[in-house]
Amino acid sequence: RDLSSLAEAAAPFLQAAIALGDRLGPLLWQFDPRHPADADALDALMARLPKQLDGIPLQHALEVRNAAVHGAALVAAARRHGVALVIEDSGEAPLHGDLSAGFVYARIKRSQARLAEGLPAAVQQRWAERARRWSVGAPVDDLPCCAEPAPPLPREVYLLCIGAGKARNPAAAMALQRRVDGAGG
Repeated sequence: RDLSSLAEAAAPFLQAAIALGDRLGPLLWQFDPRHPADADALDALMARLPKQLDGIPLQHALEVRNAAVHGAALVAAARRHGVALVIEDSGEAPLHGDLSAGFVYARIKRSQARLAEGLPAAVQQRWAERARRWSVGAPVDDLPCCAEPAPPLPREVYLLCIGAGKARNPAAAMALQRRVDGAGG
């Protein structure tokens, strides 16, 4: 699909979203793995995304699941526009640690229905440690990056649990929160 009018077409959605006020989190712009948009087309889209609406700041997260597009040019464009590139932990997309905004948006797609807390303890611990490090501006060295590291700044961190074990996603999110807060090991 041509992206040139996407931001304008989404205006009614964005207007409705700001009704959430201070409860509004990042807005996810998700692309099918077969979407043909390249770094230049995505750069042009990010340039048109509003930074605020009616005085409410907007955070945008771009989930580009086409591995061929994710590279240094896309990271540079996202950094120019302050748009987060979604960090996806799944078997469907390459995992990366390229930070491009004042916040981190990670989608952990590994929940399992057979686990009461949705995710194995080691996965919970790994993501909790990453979240703690990002939140204080410390480097996260266990994720590959396509570009030079981002400046070491404290960032808001959004970890979303979404996966095949959908009924376990809330438990996985709560377990992660406990670990990030230091109460879960």
